[in-house]
Amino acid sequence: MTVNRKKSQILVLLILIIVCAIKTNFFKNLAEVLLIKFENRIENKYGFCSGESIGYLLYLKKKYQIRDNPKVINFIHTPRVNWAIINTKIINKNSKKFILLNYPGPKYKINLSMINNNIFEPKDIEFFRDKFDEIESFEILNNSINSKKINWKLEVFLVGKSGNEKIIRVINIKDILDESLKIKLNILNENLHLDKEKINFRLENKSISEIKNLQINLVMKNKYMLENFQIIDKIDNCYYIR
Repeated sequence: MTVNRKKSQILVLLILIIVCAIKTNFFKNLAEVLLIKFENRIENKYGFCSGESIGYLLYLKKKYQIRDNPKVINFIHTPRVNWAIINTKIINKNSKKFILLNYPGPKYKINLSMINNNIFEPKDIEFFRDKFDEIESFEILNNSINSKKINWKLEVFLVGKSGNEKIIRVINIKDILDESLKIKLNILNENLHLDKEKINFRLENKSISEIKNLQINLVMKNKYMLENFQIIDKIDNCYYIR
């Protein structure tokens, strides 16, 4: 009886182990470890020059024997990726080199979302605050097939942590809105304090429904203009520069 009981316990334990292994994809993961190279596994999970772009960082580290901790700037909001390339022995040493991941070009757009009937807020502006030199323009995209004559007022204002508003720009927009319309702003990043304040945009118009049907973007001038750097390496939209 004791022997049979032990055999039954062992059988039950084996079944539980097999069930757990199947549910946790143990066999699939084991096969990947055995059959797929480490670099390819990293690239499949984190991307080469997309998303976190860990594949590109490891490629640079191996090819150029990087030891000086270049600054990594990812233009896609992901978890920090410095772990893939950092040299902890000289963690406080400043490098004159940069790695740009998912570089969008000299200009890029940030979408504005409506947070009130006529107030718009840039999405993820805190993430981009160290990646642009200037808010170049306010872009209105007309989703309607019909053009229309508009007479609106645009207010650009900062909101402090206490909720106080500070208007920094007022623009009267009298124009024909076809497919799109750009309003020059030329607001320098150095004049903003986006770590302490939010920047919002108030679009005043008698018809709120007209505003709700619009898509609105900010056109940003990139802080990292490639003509100001020496390009050491480039693959797709990922760069290693000095």
